[in-house]
Formats: sequence, C-alpha cells, structure tokens
Amino acid sequence: MTSSEKGGRIHRILRGMQREPLVHFLAVGLVLFLLYALANPVGADAGEHIAVDRQRLLDFVQSRQATVDDSAGKRLEKLTPAEVRALVDEYVREQAMYREAERLGLADEDYLIRRRLAQSLDFLYRNMEGVPKPTEQQLRDYYAAHIGRYAAAPAITFSHIYFSGDLHGWDGAERLARQTLRAIQTRGEDAVLAQRWPGDRFVYQLNYAERDKSLIASHFGVPMADRLFSIAPHIGEWQGPFRSTSGWHLVRIEERDSAGQMPFEAVVVQVQRDWVEAQKQARADAGYARLRERYDIGVSPEIRGMMTDKAAQ
Repeated sequence: MTSSEKGGRIHRILRGMQREPLVHFLAVGLVLFLLYALANPVGADAGEHIAVDRQRLLDFVQSRQATVDDSAGKRLEKLTPAEVRALVDEYVREQAMYREAERLGLADEDYLIRRRLAQSLDFLYRNMEGVPKPTEQQLRDYYAAHIGRYAAAPAITFSHIYFSGDLHGWDGAERLARQTLRAIQTRGEDAVLAQRWPGDRFVYQLNYAERDKSLIASHFGVPMADRLFSIAPHIGEWQGPFRSTSGWHLVRIEERDSAGQMPFEAVVVQVQRDWVEAQKQARADAGYARLRERYDIGVSPEIRGMMTDKAAQ
C-alpha cells in the first residue's frame, strides 16, 4: 500500500470517528480531566489547599478579638507588610493544624477541641445578626424585671492602725493594739496621733473611702470584713482590736452605707449592656433548641435515677 493510500485510509477513519457520539463524549471528558488536572496538580487535592483572602483574614482577626464589628478591617488596614505576612502565617498554621487534627480524628477524641467547636457554634448563634438598638422603654422594662442586679453594694469609710503579727508575734501585736487603744481613750486621739502615727507599715492603705466588702475582704480577710460591716459603727471612735490575715487593727469608722437601689438613670449604660447580652443569649438558646430537636437523646436508667429528685417522689 502506497503512502498516499495509507493517508487516505486514515483520513476516512478520522472522518468516521467525527460522526460517532461516543467519541464526542470521550473528547469532552478528556478536556474536563485536563482542566481539573491543571487546577489541581498531583498531590494538591481540595483538602490540602488553603485559600487566603481578605475575608478569611478578617474572620480570623475577628475570631481572635471575640467580636463582630468593623474594627477588624481597620486593624488589618493598619498592619505593616511584615505584620500581614505574620498574620497569614498564623492563619495558615491554624488551618493546617486544624485539618490535620480533624483527619486524625482528634475532634472526636479530644475534649478541648470538642469544647472549642461547641463554643464557636455558640458564638455564631449569638452574633449571627446585629442586635437592634433598644428603646428606652425596653431598657426600663428590663431594669424593672432585674432590679436586684442594680443595687449599690454596702460601702464603708474608715482609718486603721496596724500591728504586724510577723513583727511582734500574734499575742504581742494584739497587746500593742490594746495598749494603743487605751492610750487614745485616756490621753485623747490628738495627743496620741499628733507626734507619729502609731503601729506598723501596712501593705495597702491606712485610709479607705467608700469601699465595698469584697475589696475590704481582699485586703484584710473575710472574717474582719464581716465584722466591720456588721458591728455597731460608733462613728468617729476607735474600736478594736480586730484580727486580719496579717495582724491586729484598731479601726475608726467614719461612714458606713447599707445597700441601696440605684436609680435607672445612674445605671442605664450597664442596663443596656445587660439587655444586649440577654438578646444574644436568647439567640444562642434558640439556636441550640433547634439543633437539639435533631437528636434523640438516650439517657441510661442509672443516670435517669441520679436525675430524679428523691424528695419529690
């Protein structure tokens, strides 16, 4: 067979193949395969590709701030190139570590990971949409419904003279405190305090103005704080000695205020913060309620027994 005859035969075969639907199907498949291969080189499947763009970095910054607002965008714009590169490195590291942990099944086995994922979903429920600005009436209604939250804590104003248990021993410190109190009562406060403030150096203040019980307890211990807020104050007179966690004290109470209700106008900013937080919590609770409906919860008889209030039976 001459070369011209071979060429004609090949030409006829190719023309025949053009009319075959199967050939068209295979050609389209080959093109799609080549396009996919170009977009996904060998060893770089979808699970190994980490995309980094502005929105992902914004989400990453917001997750670090635990807020959903426009501050993340402003912060991103102010970053230097080196800081952006560092941020990208952090994001890629976190994504790669997360995907590897998920591949290894750690999300199923590690409590901290499960807890973190649950917290992330709760955060999503709470911040999926912005909370609308409350009206004044809504805030007043919330204030009235939770009025117990907005009571001013009891406060006390006093001065004290301190005698260190470490320096003098506990018995010696108490003895010095009693001697000083007798001197004040006998000679008068001005005569005793005029020359030099008696006692030892105290690690905190010698004078406290309108301080609440929690702060007093942190400086003197709970037992002494309880006594100062419960004894008859005898305003302007030295009393004691009172034992703290570090020594003995003589105390002169100048003023002691009991708990009182704060007016709405004085706490409106706090009321608004609490109202917004309550709306977010309600959204989180509603999201969880919808999620829970998808599950059949099986509780063992033993645990059910532990959940039962015996007193109600």
